[in-house]
Amino acid sequence: MKNFLVLTVALIVCLPLYLSANLGKILVENPNGTSSLHITFAAAVTAAQSGASVYLPAGYWEENVTISKRLNIYGVGHYPNSSPITPGTSKINSLTFLNNTDSTTIQGLIIVNGLSFGNGSSVAVRNHFYLRCNIGGSFNIANSGTTAISNHIFKECIINSLTTYNPTLPNNIIFTNCFFTAVGNLRGSNIYFTNCIFASSNYFQNGTSRNLLIENSIFMRTSGDPFYYLESSIINNCIFLSATVTWGSNAGVDNILNQNCAGTFVSGVCTSFSYAGDYHLKAGSPGEDAGTDGTDIGVYGGSSPFKDGGLPVIPSIKTFSVSKNPVDGKIQVQATAVSQTE
Repeated sequence: MKNFLVLTVALIVCLPLYLSANLGKILVENPNGTSSLHITFAAAVTAAQSGASVYLPAGYWEENVTISKRLNIYGVGHYPNSSPITPGTSKINSLTFLNNTDSTTIQGLIIVNGLSFGNGSSVAVRNHFYLRCNIGGSFNIANSGTTAISNHIFKECIINSLTTYNPTLPNNIIFTNCFFTAVGNLRGSNIYFTNCIFASSNYFQNGTSRNLLIENSIFMRTSGDPFYYLESSIINNCIFLSATVTWGSNAGVDNILNQNCAGTFVSGVCTSFSYAGDYHLKAGSPGEDAGTDGTDIGVYGGSSPFKDGGLPVIPSIKTFSVSKNPVDGKIQVQATAVSQTE
């Protein structure tokens, strides 16, 4: 999308001053039409009404923030220098979500040291949507004492460690086109993984949950069985780097075993996610067009393939130029804005 804007000289003079004065501040746009700028993320959350949109520029807010309202939070993307005009990434140290946060959305954000749902008794967290985020530390999908965790969707996310402390709560959770370094003590029911990659350094540990559906995904563990305590689940059309899989009470069809990292991906390490890696399937891989839907196995297959850059679904300025010579007292500004679709 290209927008060609013609601005007056006065506006051109004022615009840099405005941007300079507000550089690094967080913008809050409320449903009632009011807006405000804030230096800290906690202050932005306090000022935001339920349903507000919160826009973070590139920067690192070393804050541990608890949220008890529905918000739409947008970063600038989790890839380094996703946007050449606004280089950098948006980082929050940690987030905890409590009651009244149903239907929250987060896009293009790095959560450095952990994401938690619930903290204490009588807490329900439902219907969250996470798109193109990098969740570091531990993602605790259900803290002890939490009463309801359900109907969450994670798309095109990098997740360091997924776990639960409450054994029965997580229900109806979807992970699509995500990359995991570790999955440990995952408990709950009706949890669905499709077109995901699980790094080789850890087991996929299921704890006491049942009824997982895993499809079109890649398990990179090579030393021993990739599963630990996985029961009553279905695993279809997946690639395994291990030579054997102990199925137990699980079932599956059209799985591909005994592969290797170098022959599976174009490039990249298999122990964890690397921004320098290319996790497209290598030409000739048996995973090409081998998913349940006829697309590639792995994060670049499915109906919503992983998109490099990790930009949120809002416009981002790609190019920006200002003419050197005024014409009729006016200076021409040309900007090209792009957005990654869902």
